[in-house]
Amino acid sequence: MIAMHDTNEPATHERRIRSFVLRQGRTTPAQQRAFDAHWSRYGLDFAGAPRDFAAAFGRAPDFVDGHQHVHLFPQIREETLAAVKRAAPAARVRQCGSTLPPRILLQDFKTLALSVLSRGFRRRAAALGLATNPAFAGVYGLDPDTDFAALFPRFLQGLPDNGLVMCHPGQVDAQLRRLDPLTDLRETEYRYFAGDSFLEFGKPQIGEKFIGA
Repeated sequence: MIAMHDTNEPATHERRIRSFVLRQGRTTPAQQRAFDAHWSRYGLDFAGAPRDFAAAFGRAPDFVDGHQHVHLFPQIREETLAAVKRAAPAARVRQCGSTLPPRILLQDFKTLALSVLSRGFRRRAAALGLATNPAFAGVYGLDPDTDFAALFPRFLQGLPDNGLVMCHPGQVDAQLRRLDPLTDLRETEYRYFAGDSFLEFGKPQIGEKFIGA
């Protein structure tokens, strides 16, 4: 599957963006190693204009979403969905509506807000004949003390087939930790997905083929 994660913003709406790249133009050692090892195969040099996805990858994306769920907002969703309709009508676009019951949603503002925004997004996507995921999960408070191993199985409760779970596993170094206090959670998630507890849980719940066992 090839996915497109949209982070583009119109030049007329400039704003400050928090970045893991230092203002002096330096990158962390881990980022540099990734660039050196994989740029020739996976990298695209900056061209100063939107890329032709199909020309770069040989086909249209299978899946399209926006950074930090920004594509759900009314004005942005119209542009996003129109672009997908033109360039990748067979792609699935991400909606972030939860299947949790209202009594639970009312206790979780972030999940509730994403679900409310997703109602209009789903209606507009359906009107354009675009497919969306039937449900979304994986939102949590990003508390550094979160027990992710205990939390993740709850994300799958009541999730229908083709539902989508958001996760951000990764490895960070000391320099990256100084730039963003939340990056430790990426390693927490990484350890869970790479460990035995996920394999033990995942085989009966998700299937051996999916988790590569």
